[in-house]
Amino acid sequence: GVSGAQQFILEDVPRQIEQYGKDTAFFSTNCSMQEPLIRSVLEGGAIYPQ
Repeated sequence: GVSGAQQFILEDVPRQIEQYGKDTAFFSTNCSMQEPLIRSVLEGGAIYPQ
């Protein structure tokens, strides 16, 4: 469900930033995934294009 997908994003984005570096851009068109994605990206110092 949505909560499981949101939890996955919160756990996976830091791993992806570690693997690919802070110059990685993350983007989602799914509204329910944007909030956890933005939070994880900002905490990790990566890029979230608008």
